[in-house]
Amino acid sequence: MSRHIHIYLGSILLLLAQVSSSSASLADIPCPTMLVDCAADSTCGGMMNKIKVHMTSVPPDSKLIYKWCISSGVIVSGQGTDTIEVDISGSKEEQVTVTIMIGGLDKDCSNVASYHIERTDRTD
Repeated sequence: MSRHIHIYLGSILLLLAQVSSSSASLADIPCPTMLVDCAADSTCGGMMNKIKVHMTSVPPDSKLIYKWCISSGVIVSGQGTDTIEVDISGSKEEQVTVTIMIGGLDKDCSNVASYHIERTDRTD
């Protein structure tokens, strides 16, 4: 019977070591970095602008939720995705701020990023 107890205790210690090791490796995964800018296939500053969030170090099993807002103008398409198209033709602001909030990230990670569209289509 003492042999079975010894094997059982050894199995528990091995399991604890594996759990401890995997927890440490999860803690070592960095928070994703976010960069919001004008999409590669767009020129920003005019009336229509395509804005994209770029993220690195996102865990592969993440289920991200994208929520965009804009200080002035209209989100024409893309709400809920990593890229939106915005119409700022009716805006009177010289600079329009586009902000994204991303759900589904670890609570200790930053989940908000912004981009400022500098108006180039103003004539006044």
